[in-house]
Amino acid sequence: MATDLRVVGIDVAGRRPLTLAWLEGATGGFWPDTRDLVEIRVRVEEFQPEVVAIDAPCALSRELHVDVRGGREVYRGRECDHELRIRNIQLYQVPPQGSSRVGDWIKQGLALHQMFIVLGYQHPRATGALRSVLEVYPHGSFVTLLDGIPAPKRSRLGREQRVAVLEKHGVSVAGRTDHDALDALAAALTGLNFCLGEACCVGDPDEALIWLPVWVLRERYVKVPANETQLMAGARNDPSGGVRAVS
Repeated sequence: MATDLRVVGIDVAGRRPLTLAWLEGATGGFWPDTRDLVEIRVRVEEFQPEVVAIDAPCALSRELHVDVRGGREVYRGRECDHELRIRNIQLYQVPPQGSSRVGDWIKQGLALHQMFIVLGYQHPRATGALRSVLEVYPHGSFVTLLDGIPAPKRSRLGREQRVAVLEKHGVSVAGRTDHDALDALAAALTGLNFCLGEACCVGDPDEALIWLPVWVLRERYVKVPANETQLMAGARNDPSGGVRAVS
């Protein structure tokens, strides 16, 4: 890939250690999984990435979107989450501000976002803004890159689909195919596409934005056929070159 941009993707797993993937120029890899935010801060400060992409909410819900059907409220939550749900990209509903039901992984994610804000990163409103920290959603990244919904990430087919689409976009997994690693790489690739202006976002910037690694989103996504041999990747993104991940 004809770029020396540095990006970091972080998969937040709650009870499990966080997984950190990095990309720089034509190479990439992983740092040791860790729960230590100080260790993460030190590694990132030394690496000096243009973008950090975090698989966790950057903010709790301000309940900006409310859906009512048949006189009954069926959804109340973040606008960005709603915009993915209506496209058939399912995700966890982020609790509202002041809620007592905030999971550990969300608390970790909020702490990470705040840590990078203190370090001088920003939550951007447009692509290409360097020194940015992004909220990303790897499942949504894989759906949009594949142009369809892959098999569950813990299944063999799901792993194969995710590995194939990463490699199609120039990112080698270097033998690590656990779903945390694949999600971290998808986060990093989303951050790279953001740097290159090849990304879009959903949501309200006054609440939260989720970034996706393509220019345009479909109105609705359907499952990738299990017997499909030619992945529908790169239909709207065609990055040249590639990134080779090293362990």
